[in-house]
Amino acid sequence: VIEKYRSGAIEKVDAILQLQATIPKSAESDAQFKSAFTSYIAILDGADRARDAAAKRGQAAGSGDNGDEEGGQNEPPRTDGDETASKRSRSYSGSEGEDDEHDGRPSKRSIDESRLPWVVDELLHPVELSRSLQLTREYLELWSTNSKRYKASLVNAARCPEFPDSEWSNIVEGKPVNLDVVFTGHYSTSFDSRRTEKIGELQLTFGESKPSKHVESAGDWLVAWTKASEALRFAFPHREQELREYGSYITQLFGAVHPSRHHRVLQYEKAVRRRVSAKRDLLLTDVGRFADLHLVHIDSSGAVAIDEERSQTRQGRSGESRRRGGRITEACRRWNENRCPVDAARCRYVHACSNCRSREHTADLC
Repeated sequence: VIEKYRSGAIEKVDAILQLQATIPKSAESDAQFKSAFTSYIAILDGADRARDAAAKRGQAAGSGDNGDEEGGQNEPPRTDGDETASKRSRSYSGSEGEDDEHDGRPSKRSIDESRLPWVVDELLHPVELSRSLQLTREYLELWSTNSKRYKASLVNAARCPEFPDSEWSNIVEGKPVNLDVVFTGHYSTSFDSRRTEKIGELQLTFGESKPSKHVESAGDWLVAWTKASEALRFAFPHREQELREYGSYITQLFGAVHPSRHHRVLQYEKAVRRRVSAKRDLLLTDVGRFADLHLVHIDSSGAVAIDEERSQTRQGRSGESRRRGGRITEACRRWNENRCPVDAARCRYVHACSNCRSREHTADLC
């Protein structure tokens, strides 16, 4: 309906009537209907404004052409001050990110949310979020307007816990915390020498970037998670129970899985936090929605377990081809290609078919 109106195929009255008939309406969702209907009306109004603006630009362009033919009499003379102001205006409005980075002022480019399909979809089909998820979403949306300024406020708070600077950035930006970096920082006595500079759209990072230690056991994870959860609670006080229950859940997994497979628990835990950080309708404690991750990383029939078994099998076969009593038991490639310069008694490899290990024929005759 909207596209038909924009193309001029139908009039506004017809578009409104069709929208009213299309949007589902019930007694329970009367407020939702009004909200969605208002949003679509705003889209129609936006199309009107865009059409009027295009018409005005066309009229102005035509007027400007006539003025040029007359020697530019219709255009006021430009002064040096006007030219400088124009340059400044273009420089300031060049990018939304630069506005936020320099002075924190809102961008001059306003966003018409009524034209965003995901916004309209949420109006038509609202998602029921818990109070905790709503607060987290609101905080992240607020911090995204100027992440540097909010991070500076966070780390300068009197009760701010000790935590790696790079991971504070991840928290403010809604990204998962790198527990390897947290674990490294717990034992490090050196200063964080990493420095980030931004040149336009290019971001350059100098100094140490890779953690020197890695979380490799249940004990390592507990050390890193204790510090990470403390920092997360400081930034998101409403998530205290969620973080505590998640820590208990992962600890129970370590207790249930054999120590030789704890690396799978670590992979699963990392995958869970990555998924939660990428979505706004998930809690760390929504274990039922991580069943596929549990299957992939922990279960014996999962993809990770199968890949490990195949890798171990290949390594075992490779080990069998190594030296046994000073002689290599791997089939001689040259003999299979009919070009080995020595006989079987003197060759370091076995004169046998590389396919079936028969000594009667070469691989090309197998």
